[in-house]
Amino acid sequence: MSAIPTPAGSFALPAAKLRTMVSESSTFQTEGNHADATEALDKIFLRDAIETERRPMANIRIGQQFSYSMVSGGSQSFLRPSGELFLYLNREISVDHFNDQLSAEIDAANYFGQVIDDVVALSGKDVHLPIIGTQLMTFEPTDEDEWPTLGRFYYHVTAVQWGMGQ
Repeated sequence: MSAIPTPAGSFALPAAKLRTMVSESSTFQTEGNHADATEALDKIFLRDAIETERRPMANIRIGQQFSYSMVSGGSQSFLRPSGELFLYLNREISVDHFNDQLSAEIDAANYFGQVIDDVVALSGKDVHLPIIGTQLMTFEPTDEDEWPTLGRFYYHVTAVQWGMGQ
């Protein structure tokens, strides 16, 4: 297997930064029994996990929105990038909640919300991605007819808008 290129540029760098932010979430680390953020990175993919032996706990995809906007400041003007990423999270339903849909849903909602809270708290700090908005896109359990092949879990998608703001 060849070495993975270092993320650079306006498309890859924001996705890599969001991946790092998710790995630094204490909630994400605890859920996956990861010792630290470096270990947690192994469960965050920047692509689909189809045809892989490992199922990711998170997946990040580049969204359809990306632009440069002109920013004027005194005698200087420059272009500032902004865009959208999609953060996919999943959580297996605990055996304790197999027959209690309400508890399973609250448990999953708590987990997803805490990971998003952790990520948003890091926004713009140090070298982290400056998040300017988020929007819940999907929060669903797997269909019962898919349990034998996919497993029993909840999945969640949040659109993450990033940019330097005004």
